[in-house]
Amino acid sequence: MTIRQKRVVIIVTVSILLLILTAAVYLMQLNAVTEIKRAEAFLQTMYTVTAEESTEIMARITSGSRTEEATFGPLGQKYQHKMTRSGFQEAVSTRAIWSNETTMAVNQCEMTAESIQLDASQFSSPDKPAFTYIVTVKVQSLSSQDAFNFQPQGTLYLEKSLSGWKISRILIDETSSVDYLLQSNR
Repeated sequence: MTIRQKRVVIIVTVSILLLILTAAVYLMQLNAVTEIKRAEAFLQTMYTVTAEESTEIMARITSGSRTEEATFGPLGQKYQHKMTRSGFQEAVSTRAIWSNETTMAVNQCEMTAESIQLDASQFSSPDKPAFTYIVTVKVQSLSSQDAFNFQPQGTLYLEKSLSGWKISRILIDETSSVDYLLQSNR
């Protein structure tokens, strides 16, 4: 092997090693999001609903199209990267992740998460952490200056995936749901 060929082999080898090192660092950063930060980000997303989001999801639900993709496409964009596939499907079927949007659309309101409190659940394990949560939300009427503060509660379960922690299940205390509290407040 000539000196030139040896240099090319060394350059290619070093380049491949740098590429592998860069990919490893990137994957570590993806997994650096802790389960607590993922749970907080999910709850922030779930309890922040704009007028546009609520109107769009309500229009899709009440439209003639009953395909799952047509109805729940926006929810997939909003939640699927934060949830496991089975967790997303269960949350859609139980209305856990779209009841806030429909409630805000029906009541002509917007909702913002003000604060999030997480506590380790008794059902938590190192490989499948679970948290009980209380989120303080502000619900603002679009037609008036009325604003309400509520504290929905529930439990989140997480799983570790190749792309980091994801929500695998969400259970909402129905008596503290925004829908229930808003209806009993009026």
